[in-house]
Amino acid sequence: MVLLDLGRLEEAHENIDRADRLFRKLGDRGAVAQVGDTRARIYLAAHEYQLAVEVARSTVDVLSQGE
Repeated sequence: MVLLDLGRLEEAHENIDRADRLFRKLGDRGAVAQVGDTRARIYLAAHEYQLAVEVARSTVDVLSQGE
């Protein structure tokens, strides 16, 4: 979240996209959910509230599928 704290939102999105691809490839739902949480925080920091809600809902769906 360092990039988020520095206000470097574009870079934060790029890094979170890479993390998401990696954890999905590995099949690690817990890590995918953590990435989703971080992505939602990035959207909140950018005042993109609707996107933050959509990501949060998607993250809940991932978690509800269980491990």
